[in-house]
Amino acid sequence: MADFDLAKDKILLGGPERKSMVRDKEDLARTAYHEGGHAVVASFTPGANPVAKATITARGDSLGMTVMLPTDDGALLQSRKQLLAALDVAMGGRIAEELIYGAEHVTTGASNDLQQAARTANAMVLRFGMGSRVGLIALQDKDLSQLSAEMRTSVDMDVHELLESSYARARALLNKKRPELENLATALMKYETLDAQEVQLAMAGKKLERSI
Repeated sequence: MADFDLAKDKILLGGPERKSMVRDKEDLARTAYHEGGHAVVASFTPGANPVAKATITARGDSLGMTVMLPTDDGALLQSRKQLLAALDVAMGGRIAEELIYGAEHVTTGASNDLQQAARTANAMVLRFGMGSRVGLIALQDKDLSQLSAEMRTSVDMDVHELLESSYARARALLNKKRPELENLATALMKYETLDAQEVQLAMAGKKLERSI
């Protein structure tokens, strides 16, 4: 089973472990808070996929990762609630860095998260008719050049509104769940990788029943 777990992690977490990479305690701590931010938001946001694993082990181009898996693998449709939850979870890492280190000391680590959030917000507005200004239309990228300047402005405003609202919700949640964030980051720094049950135990401040 250990071999199966290693193979699964190699696929889910973006490649083999970068064991030769030298990282100091500050870098590991920042990554732990970042991934902890994603996991806490996912754990307390209705509609978010449950956390399957959180790790601060470097793999591929990533210094850490929080894996969330859908409860229904056969589901082909996503609700607005689920899409908004995905936006909030994507914001969690950046916000956790801001809360712990201050806005002046956030890093580029949230780049992929923000790109994913922007793609989701754009799809909500342009494909799924979920923009408050643009309304019930379904556009493809090739149609954007044919839109009027006013409509393109409305698209931009809708996307911006979705992202800003998501940021506000996730920040309020992490402010409220600061103890859970601290507990989870501490556990990640100690154990580096936590499974779904361990993430929940760590957030609750409970001892994990395993050796380091």
